[in-house]
Amino acid sequence: MAEGPRQGFSNDYATLAHNTTSVGERVGLNYGGATRKISEEVVRCIWFGRHFDTSRLYTEDGARLEIISPGRWNVEGGPDHLDAEILLEGAGRVKGDVEVHVNASDWKRHGHDGQETYRNVCLHVIMWNDVPQNHVNNIAGENLPQLALSKYVTIPPEEVPGLLDDLADYPEKSAYIAGPCCEAVAKTGSETLERILDNAGDERVLSKARRFEEYLDKKPCEQVLYESLMRAMGYKNNVLQFSRLAALVSLEDLRRFIPSDTTSSPGEPTERYVWVQSMLLGAGGILDGWKERHGKNYTRQTNEHVEKLYRLWKATRLKWDKEPMRHDDWHWAGVRPLNQPPRRIAAMSHLLAKGLEGGMFRDLLTIIEECRRNKANPASTVRREIKDYFSGLKDEFWSHYLTPGGKRLKTPAKLIGGERAAIVFINVVLPLFLAYARRNDDLELEAVLHEAYKS
Repeated sequence: MAEGPRQGFSNDYATLAHNTTSVGERVGLNYGGATRKISEEVVRCIWFGRHFDTSRLYTEDGARLEIISPGRWNVEGGPDHLDAEILLEGAGRVKGDVEVHVNASDWKRHGHDGQETYRNVCLHVIMWNDVPQNHVNNIAGENLPQLALSKYVTIPPEEVPGLLDDLADYPEKSAYIAGPCCEAVAKTGSETLERILDNAGDERVLSKARRFEEYLDKKPCEQVLYESLMRAMGYKNNVLQFSRLAALVSLEDLRRFIPSDTTSSPGEPTERYVWVQSMLLGAGGILDGWKERHGKNYTRQTNEHVEKLYRLWKATRLKWDKEPMRHDDWHWAGVRPLNQPPRRIAAMSHLLAKGLEGGMFRDLLTIIEECRRNKANPASTVRREIKDYFSGLKDEFWSHYLTPGGKRLKTPAKLIGGERAAIVFINVVLPLFLAYARRNDDLELEAVLHEAYKS
């Protein structure tokens, strides 16, 4: 990526970090010719949020493993997750701590094999096993099983960091732990510190933009935007599931199987977004789950809506030859009703329906271009218009219900709230269009995006 212009995003923070002694974990190690830059913090989030296929897990030595509890997130010294609980073949129910690393070799490199505080570790969770052994040893010389997550994360490793843009949610800390930079920062003048923080903020967006540039080398802008928005709809509980659904139902599938003239469909007029919703909910296995599990408890209005979706899905299913996901693939427990997967799928159905031909990317680019012509305050207009694009969606059913079978809401609820719309802007729209601007040497667009980010 070319050096940013002065009025755009600054690369100064990356230069500062490069010239400063590293205090973090090793990243970017090379395996099989592919550089996989995944930090230990990301691996911790994957483990804690169970962002991988948990249906058939095996340790590196071949023992069947089930996760009862990933443990409590430890923000102090010692193992990464405390009081975890697993079912391990040959050992039964096991309670203990979990230590997480990017590579198996980090266990010994960090000296955990000789530390008393790691005696109670019952599982070593890693992304890759880069050593010949299938286990590690604690201070007592006992063999500890290892779980290599790379075998169970179902998307390419280079896309894993993009799943977890909201790392601040892991965990919700009541207090911070001072890091190695704390003392140096305390001696820094306020003006210098403000400049460093501004540049650090720029670097956060630039790092995301670099990742989007890699995506754009392989896929068109519209598909990249679609997959990224789907991940953003998953929050931390269902990011992987939304990513799988986006891979399962491509934009090409939607354009191929959704009728172009849905308002004159045989039988009854049906809005296009309902067709899109039926295909996403059907391919995600959610419709089958509703029909099998909860149909008897639904109200008349809910039954009518589910029946309509199911009828449309059955018509599409006859022509669509892929294997759908299952209802149980999704995480339902611990997800607020407002954030349940069907409501986010409903939101995506509206976004997709209104941009299925021209594309959501073109819609957003048109918004930005129109705001650029507003010389008075283009940055704040961009921010407001894009927020409205995502948070102004309304659905005939999901605006009034949080879950199937639930009570009708007295006041309609947004499909995408203002806070989530702002996160989507920061984590998806801004870095994607920054990558687009730099590919096209559009310095003016970058400047507008930078001002929108600063505001």
